[in-house]
Amino acid sequence: FCNAVGCEPMICINGGSGTPEEAAQWVEYCNGGPDTPMGKLRAANGNPKPFNVRHWEIGNELWGNWQYHWTTAAGYVDRYRQFTQAVLAADPAIQVYACGAPVLWGKGWNDTLIAGTADLLKTTTDHPLIGGNVPTSTDPLDVFRDFMAVPEVLEQRWGALRDDMKAGGIDDPHLAVTELQLFAHLGQSSPDAPRRLTHENLVSPATQAEALYDVLIYHAAVRLAPFVTMVTQSATVNHGGGLRKSRERVYANPCHYAQSMFAALAEAIPLRAELTCSSEKAPRVLPELRNAESEWTYRDLDVLAARANDGSLLLSIVYKGTQTPTVLEISLNDVDSARNAEIQTLVADVPWAVNTLEAPEAIKPIASTRELADGRLSLPLSPYSYTLVRIPQ
Repeated sequence: FCNAVGCEPMICINGGSGTPEEAAQWVEYCNGGPDTPMGKLRAANGNPKPFNVRHWEIGNELWGNWQYHWTTAAGYVDRYRQFTQAVLAADPAIQVYACGAPVLWGKGWNDTLIAGTADLLKTTTDHPLIGGNVPTSTDPLDVFRDFMAVPEVLEQRWGALRDDMKAGGIDDPHLAVTELQLFAHLGQSSPDAPRRLTHENLVSPATQAEALYDVLIYHAAVRLAPFVTMVTQSATVNHGGGLRKSRERVYANPCHYAQSMFAALAEAIPLRAELTCSSEKAPRVLPELRNAESEWTYRDLDVLAARANDGSLLLSIVYKGTQTPTVLEISLNDVDSARNAEIQTLVADVPWAVNTLEAPEAIKPIASTRELADGRLSLPLSPYSYTLVRIPQ
């Protein structure tokens, strides 16, 4: 599958009921020469050439009691040391990722991990599957507003984690986000309160809100560079991923298009951008956000600027506003620009809008151009939109 789609795998080792010896055998099976015991088995199975899998995560969410053979923070330190030493003995060139706890509540776990493994630890992980149960009396737009605040909170917490790792003796710390998606659920309904939140208007991984949320996470990762090295979603097809399959047909969720648009920034050089815009106060209806922050005010706009390899100026723009369209006035300093800007826009009427089997392209990028005048560009923006601007040089 990875060969077919042109990607690299990350293999999550069984750090629950598995053993360090088993983990080392997996690494040798994937990366060992055909003269090694497990490499010989791989060759016998039809693959004499090593797969050279670089990324290996030690255990999945082992801080959670729903995981088989979960453990305490101190228990994981012991496992991480044993497993890491075993897999690096099998292949010293691989990158090993520790099972970190979510930064909204997991500082105790992460502090114990840092203190107990600083001599081995290079990269820890986070699974910001944020949301929780939300009462059905909640305004559905308030759920969306909270999710638009979360990336800013995560950016702050990830920066604090980086600082904790450096203070703990890790000179070049890194973070990999190895699961990501909106994770709100319908809570209990009250007979005395109106039912406003339903499965149809709750923002979820299939909706336009996920597309905006993912790009906001990418923006945060760029601003924290080089700390955040990887961001992956929780799945590829149907369960939170960008693709849907139904009745032998495949179509894309909005987040697939947003990720494809943002891919234009691959290997681009970030540029300084100054932004002035309005703000909104997060209603804090998501339990995990409410527990993490006493209050939070977030910007209605988030912008990332970069220079592409071909010299083009790229602007990645998320408009989180929920009320009215706006116009972003862009002033380009020290940039020799072309006359027209090339624009792609991903927008929906409501943040819980989805593509369906009957309307598989209801939400997809719309291409347009807009004229620049004296290094200025007026860009109309609709609520719940992601816009990518390319200004050729």
